[in-house]
Amino acid sequence: MRWRVFLNGETVEHGENVRIQVITEMSLFMMHFTFDKDLTYAHLQFFAKTVKCMMLEEFSFENSGLLDICLPDGIVSLEELNDICLKNKDDATFYVSTPSHPEVEYVSRRSRQIPNLETNLYLNGLQISFDEYKENRSGIDYLSLADRMLVAFICINTDITNYFFFKASDKGVFNWDEKYKPCLIDIERLRRFKGQIALAATEKSVKKDLLKDSVKGLFMDFAYQCGFLAFWSCLLDVLTCPCCTSQEKEVLGNLVQFILKNYSNIYVYHLVVEADCIKGGDKIETRGSAENTTRMKMYFTMADDRPVLMRLDLPHEGHPYVHINIDDGVENIHVPLSEVVVGDEYDHVFDELQSALLKYNFNATKYYHSPVAKDKEIMKDMRYRTAILNYSICAFFYTMIGNATKICHDPVIINARATLEELLESDGFKKVELAELSPNDILGMAMNEIKE
Repeated sequence: MRWRVFLNGETVEHGENVRIQVITEMSLFMMHFTFDKDLTYAHLQFFAKTVKCMMLEEFSFENSGLLDICLPDGIVSLEELNDICLKNKDDATFYVSTPSHPEVEYVSRRSRQIPNLETNLYLNGLQISFDEYKENRSGIDYLSLADRMLVAFICINTDITNYFFFKASDKGVFNWDEKYKPCLIDIERLRRFKGQIALAATEKSVKKDLLKDSVKGLFMDFAYQCGFLAFWSCLLDVLTCPCCTSQEKEVLGNLVQFILKNYSNIYVYHLVVEADCIKGGDKIETRGSAENTTRMKMYFTMADDRPVLMRLDLPHEGHPYVHINIDDGVENIHVPLSEVVVGDEYDHVFDELQSALLKYNFNATKYYHSPVAKDKEIMKDMRYRTAILNYSICAFFYTMIGNATKICHDPVIINARATLEELLESDGFKKVELAELSPNDILGMAMNEIKE
């Protein structure tokens, strides 16, 4: 593997056994990083973000543990990459080559082509924390996890908002009435969450063990919203990659506009990536659902807890264009994402997004063949999880003060309890016995029923 620097038209090689002397006239250089294997858009962008951060002298090795990047030919460490970037920090551009994408140009200064590295660092840190929590590793500091989660949630949302805000401003189409943020920040809600976790973390009595399920429910609440922000981060990585094709830009750009306009603070429970290849070749007029034209499914709930299934579909019989189908229990919404397609030129527009999403899953992204029959199973699981999220606060106060009469009579709590009893009864438990269970007991039973 080699790193190449171009000097006045001549190529200077920096390989495994070759060292170059970088002269001080930096304006004569153009950095060119070469990879001998193809990278996904997400990995390519992650590398470009790191290089940009190093060139701007904003990189900190304290975060190196959160960097899961591929290094180019001839560079064996982040320290070596940082030295090269600092020596060429005045360059406005750099280049990256892979077998499929030679001479990819990146603009490192005065450009929004490369999103900020901080978003990936926050997401990587959160993923590590959630993995530890999911595995029930001993000694987990709940309060520290809550702090990291809140900071990451706010910073990621702000970073994505700034991208859309300044992009509209740069294009001269900014409008104060438009929506540019994926999520709305409810400060009071965040304070309540932090306060409840702090109480649970400092509890020393036997109550600490009883709080385990209710605390898990509180964390699940934010895990699903972080999944929504991870989806946004992956979308931006694909759209801003210089390798992004015109078809990908068209489809994903329309998807971005639709979701940004219509959804905020949604709870993403599952993202299913279709594992089987599409069938039927380029004969769009004969392709149907049996040919795996649905490439992704997003299962989420709205603010009113209504379960929603969004399917990202390739062209097929009756709809010869890329589109999304949304079933929210009230109506079926059909949204075209591309022009009418003749052949198979749009068949891979979701591939890079799928690859990016599998990196940040927060227990949400799955990779398997997903027939229609699977939807009912996942929808039931979503009902369980939504009821658990809403009922966790009741179990929390029941444990902490021994009396949760006031909160237990809240309409949301009453509905959550009824949903849990209904679902548990459908799984074989007796209705009479369920009605007599304490908030902690019924919450624990529901936790055991949900799919990991």
